[in-house]
Amino acid sequence: MTGELDRLRAYCAALAANNNRAWFHEHHDEYDRARADFAELLEHLRFAVCRAAPALEADVMYARVKDWTYRIPRDARIPRDLPPYNPSFRAYISADRRSMLPIGYFIHIDEKECFYGTGVWMPDTEKTNRIRDYITAHAAQLEELLDAAGVQLQGEKVKTMPRGYDRNCPGAEWVRHKNWMFFENLPERALKSFAACARTVEEKTARFEPVRQFLLTAATGEQSRGEQLETYFSDRWGSE
Repeated sequence: MTGELDRLRAYCAALAANNNRAWFHEHHDEYDRARADFAELLEHLRFAVCRAAPALEADVMYARVKDWTYRIPRDARIPRDLPPYNPSFRAYISADRRSMLPIGYFIHIDEKECFYGTGVWMPDTEKTNRIRDYITAHAAQLEELLDAAGVQLQGEKVKTMPRGYDRNCPGAEWVRHKNWMFFENLPERALKSFAACARTVEEKTARFEPVRQFLLTAATGEQSRGEQLETYFSDRWGSE
């Protein structure tokens, strides 16, 4: 690895190999430096996201990057057979990192796996059903948006069709989802510098944004946010 992201990725590798509290505290200075590098990366991504997704500008432009960032220590209140630290740097670029809404963009950086994406994670029952209903009513739109973005929806699915939905309903494949997400890997060329990563994120955000807005509308029941998605729909299927 050669580039501006080297230090935080090298720290992730070292923590993965020494995932215990003693090592973490002995190397806290290295953690602080890597964390500062990640904060600098997020400052670059702030502008990239705002350029590609103007609808998020009010939520993103003046937010503190520390409010987007997840902690490396795992939550000790939840019993797990896992090491005490998650050896990665992660952030949810949104108005509220702790909430599924408003939908933002997620970035994950570690030694081996770096990816970026968006979507709806673990909505409550009311929002889940609202999303499923919206998908059945707008399945053709969703299919075209996904094709244009070059992505497929990911996320856990139920084994059979949810109660109240026909297995032959429009968008049946997506109705079975419990989460609606999509991610793409960040290529190594994007990890050479903060500026290169920002350029890649801007390109991906521009492609992803119509699908993010579709999911946001589905989850909230509100009218489509932003003229981009509204125009996209009206040009192809007319007003509903």
